[in-house]
Amino acid sequence: MVVVLLLSNFVWIIIFLLRRRKARRLKKAESLNTINPNIFKTSENDSKKPSLIKLKIKRLGYLFYKFALIPLNILLIASVVILYKDLSKSPYPISEYPDDDVLYDQNNGNVSVLFDRPIKEGDMKPYIFPEIKGEWKNEPVYDWLPMFKRRVTFYPQETFFDETKLFIYYAGIKNPTAMKAGGWEFSTNTFTVPSQKLESIDPENEAADVAVSEPIKLTFDRPLDKYTEWEIKFTPEVQYELEQNDNVLTIKFVNNLAQTQEYQYQINRTLLRYDLEKDEIIERKEPEEILKGKFKTIKEPLVQTISPTGEGLFSDTEIKIVFEEDMLPDSVGELFKIEPAVAGEIIWPDAKTLQFKHNGLAKETKYLIKLEKGLKSVKGGVIERVIENSFSTIGKLVVSGNTPGNGATNISLGTNISVSFNQEADRASAQSKFSVSPAVEGAFSWNGNTMTFNPNADLSYNTAYTVTISPGIKSIRGVDSVQTRTFKFTTKPESFKLDLPVIYQKNSFSCNIDATRIALGYRGVSLSTESVYASIPKDPTPYSESDGNRIWGNPNSGFVGDISGNPKGYGVYWSPISAFINKYRSTAVKTGWNRTALLTEVSKGNPVIVWAHNGYSSSPNGAVGTNISWKTPGGQSIYAIAGMHSFVVAGWKGDMENPTQVILHDTNRGVWTVSTSQFDSLWSVFNNSGVVVY
Repeated sequence: MVVVLLLSNFVWIIIFLLRRRKARRLKKAESLNTINPNIFKTSENDSKKPSLIKLKIKRLGYLFYKFALIPLNILLIASVVILYKDLSKSPYPISEYPDDDVLYDQNNGNVSVLFDRPIKEGDMKPYIFPEIKGEWKNEPVYDWLPMFKRRVTFYPQETFFDETKLFIYYAGIKNPTAMKAGGWEFSTNTFTVPSQKLESIDPENEAADVAVSEPIKLTFDRPLDKYTEWEIKFTPEVQYELEQNDNVLTIKFVNNLAQTQEYQYQINRTLLRYDLEKDEIIERKEPEEILKGKFKTIKEPLVQTISPTGEGLFSDTEIKIVFEEDMLPDSVGELFKIEPAVAGEIIWPDAKTLQFKHNGLAKETKYLIKLEKGLKSVKGGVIERVIENSFSTIGKLVVSGNTPGNGATNISLGTNISVSFNQEADRASAQSKFSVSPAVEGAFSWNGNTMTFNPNADLSYNTAYTVTISPGIKSIRGVDSVQTRTFKFTTKPESFKLDLPVIYQKNSFSCNIDATRIALGYRGVSLSTESVYASIPKDPTPYSESDGNRIWGNPNSGFVGDISGNPKGYGVYWSPISAFINKYRSTAVKTGWNRTALLTEVSKGNPVIVWAHNGYSSSPNGAVGTNISWKTPGGQSIYAIAGMHSFVVAGWKGDMENPTQVILHDTNRGVWTVSTSQFDSLWSVFNNSGVVVY
């Protein structure tokens, strides 16, 4: 269209020039005619009027010029202006990879930006952070227009780590036709794609009956690549090989797993950076755990029960083996044996039960049931070991068991004493042969062949008891007993103690801080002296003394003095300590408390920090703690003593309401057991104050 307009304008210019030339000639002729009218005089036959067709053509030409060529020229001028302004602009990106909303997948293309017009090489300065080796290139969009390079592409020679923040910066962008320097810039903030996300694992976590020869398959949300290194730790340890196929990671075991085994696994991945030219690893991140789990392999068909067991069995006792799994009866063969040999046959009442029907057992005989390895379950498990069980048929009446066990300690005071016999005994005879030393009053009860002695009152603390079953007990179906059976047990001591950590103070005035660490350590919060000291408030008021008047800080608000005593130290009271502990565990501040209430909290498992005298010194009259009270700069009186100290109450000895001793964790002495009266004296110095840590 532009070409047509230009040609039209050219034609009209030619016509205009020709008409102008004709007009000049006519004007010149008219001037000559004035001088000599006869020079251009013609006959009437020579003068011709223009034809109608020529007039119409002239008319159409005039209309075209007025209503078409002039507007089209105006449009052409406007288009040229617009085109000029457009060409004077700097290039603008019309697409980029990646952009702010698109993650960069280094397996799926290079970094690139496409502009709406060519970019002059050397004008624009592209950058990428983190910096890696690579090459930026200006490239044409179409091969058939190689001179119009509108695309800028970065060809990396190294890889990024997955999920790395990328900053891509394009500086110095300007119009290649512009004469002036300068330009504009833009940037992209994005990330590389995250590492593959685990979607499923087969077998699933906590799966049971896993085949010992089957691999484990991990399925991820996208294909795996060489930029991630995988490690699987098994407990118990096993040997394995890894195989990657698309988005599936397969763990193949070198040898079959063990049956009836719980395996725990931890799957770790390590992100890698590669040199793409050399195809070698140049950097590793720290291994990252992505999954923990466990599974159980198929059960070895273990024996759930073998009967009979023990001694004193009747001759018609049933012999039976119950398995945990359904078994294959045909796999038994010669695997079941009984020694000495007994005539009989094997039957299977159900898939889990093997029963041996016999014609009668001999009395006072020890038998051995043996099941050789090789018996198979329906699920495919195989017994891998020889299973043996022995029993004896009825003979002499003997004690087959007792509770408490011989040598048992820490026995509850309310326990009963039970004696089991291998066969039915005459109850009155058995009770008459039972004795306890020291003597205990009580009554008997029976449950089958078990005789239980029920004391009328609780047993004594920390006492060794001896139980004797004398011979001569009559048997209902066997032979009377001929042996003496004796067993001993000891009741629990009369004490209670929390298992608090032992922490010693390294600073002269850090007892309040380190007692706090002991209580929090019991609650599972491990802190250093320095971190606790740094976190609690402090009153920086320096110590001063004039005419017997002491001025110092307020320990009810924060730590007073220097923790090392340089130049002078004291400590901190319960309120700031309680406020600090509340960051980790709830507390309760107690003042004017009593020992029984304190020990009740300890019995519930709650350590208690108390403020007291340290117990190292006392005044001549026996009182503990020299009064060193002072005032704050604001005139507030502060009660204080020399030897202020913090203990953590861990337990007691004796009865809780009236103990003989109190067990303390002391940052100076370690575990310190003091008499109740001494504890009461030390604690009373600060009005029985403390902090319960829940």
